[in-house]
Amino acid sequence: MNLPEPQSVTFTSLFAEIENGTIKIPQFQRDFVWSKTKSAKLLDSIVKGYPIGTFILWKTNERLRSIRNLGGVALPETAPGDSIKYLLDGQQRLTSLFVTLKGLTIQREEHHEDYSKFWVDLIATESQEIVLLDVDKRDPKQITGVPQEAKSQRVPSVLRRNSSGLGASALRVFSSFCLAA
Repeated sequence: MNLPEPQSVTFTSLFAEIENGTIKIPQFQRDFVWSKTKSAKLLDSIVKGYPIGTFILWKTNERLRSIRNLGGVALPETAPGDSIKYLLDGQQRLTSLFVTLKGLTIQREEHHEDYSKFWVDLIATESQEIVLLDVDKRDPKQITGVPQEAKSQRVPSVLRRNSSGLGASALRVFSSFCLAA
């Protein structure tokens, strides 16, 4: 019997497979329920180098009757004859990463939730939250040394504009899998 082998895959590769329709969610999985706060804590853990667990994917040519896309985002169908990878474990984490780093809006039952409003505090210490949902409560003096245009920018904007200084290691972690234009 052939048992599956664990594989290391980059977030960039996973995101590409989501966008081209290769990775899908089986209908038996629950909906995406993580809050923006929980998603920010996941990103904060990644920046700090903490482990975030594994993703279990089932690669098959078999088509399930009922499938959906990550976070309900409109994505292409898997091409006929191509394998599908069904996400069996890690949906909340992978969807959080995908919608946050893409700056997408998720349709909830009663409302839309905008996942584009995340910030990176480039001078936070490891004991502080690095990924923030609200920068208005930060003391402006605390953000000294960060270029003016990056003081309160969304994660992808900061990544594009800032590549040195105290937050450089955090930016390198995000840059390794962020697909922001």
